[in-house]
Order: sequence, then C-alpha cells, then structure tokens
Amino acid sequence: GCESCVSARVMVDEFSFEGLSLLSANQVRETANFFSKLGARTSQALLVEDELALLETGWFKSVDTRLQSTRYGIRIVFSVKENPLVKEIRSSPSRIIDKHTLEQLMAQKTNQILNLGLVDRSVKAINDYFQKEGYGLCQISSVHFDDARGELRLGFREPIVDHIEIRGNDHTLEHIVVREHPVHRFVVAE
Repeated sequence: GCESCVSARVMVDEFSFEGLSLLSANQVRETANFFSKLGARTSQALLVEDELALLETGWFKSVDTRLQSTRYGIRIVFSVKENPLVKEIRSSPSRIIDKHTLEQLMAQKTNQILNLGLVDRSVKAINDYFQKEGYGLCQISSVHFDDARGELRLGFREPIVDHIEIRGNDHTLEHIVVREHPVHRFVVAE
C-alpha cells in the first residue's frame, strides 16, 4: 500500500487493472473518463471519481483502488469485478414487437459484457418504440439477468382492450369518435 502517497499528492506514474478477463486494459482506459492523469498529481477525491468513472462504464459490479509506490511516483491499481457475458437475450411473447425489431432496438447485444447503461438504453428505446407506434400503455415490465445461464430476460406489459364505451357524447357519432382514437387489434393504443 501507499496511503501516504495520496496525502502527499504524488505523481501518477502508471495505471493497472486486476480482474479483467473479458475486457482489455486498453478498452477500459479508452472508455472510462479518468480524473487522475499520467504525469499529474492525484488526490483521494480524484481516486474516488476514478472509481465512479469505471462504474459508470456499466461493465463492472465492483471497483476497488490501491496505490503502489514506483520509482517515479505511484501506480494506481484498479481491482475490478466484471459483469458476466450476455449469452442470450430472451423476451416474453409480444404482439407488437417482432424478434428482428427487438434485436435492432437492443443496445445491449449478445456476446457482450452485461452493461447496465446499455440495458437502460435498450429499455428506453423499446418503450419509445411503443409510444411512437401508438401503443402508449405498453412497456417493458421486467428486466432480469440469470447469471448462471448468461441470459437477459425482458418482460412486456401489453394491455388488451376488452371493450370501448363512449360516454358523455351528445354531438358526435360513436363510430367517428372511435375512428379518431384508433385501437390496434387487441392492444391498447393512444
């Protein structure tokens, strides 16, 4: 350890990573927005920001940092635990989104590390698709990852219209009201 290194704000000589198996150190360096810079001084506050930057990539379950003295300053060692690989993406049956459209809307892909940022983006894209297509009450109802199988599962909520009743309308014929507010076959639309 090198606890006094941070209080002395010594120069960062090197970054290293422990626990990478699916990602390369270069991928991580290029993606994370580190606050500590090579050849510059660092502080405890910057190291905390560096840990957060690694977590914000969405690739890691946990990140810990330790410092080691080097000849010219300190080495920052990031000990990471990667998220698992997504081997399969499955969804409950949908009356609206076919498999091809779902694959296109998914930012998270199979054979990639589970990235919670990409999963969030995927959920937003699917919910936006429902809205755009006129299915305002439809949405993703659940997201679950099965670690043992490497399976990302999505559940859909697609309410079914059982009956439409028009009330309080004294001036417009019912079929005109329904025409102006279309309902797709069996599924609620706005």
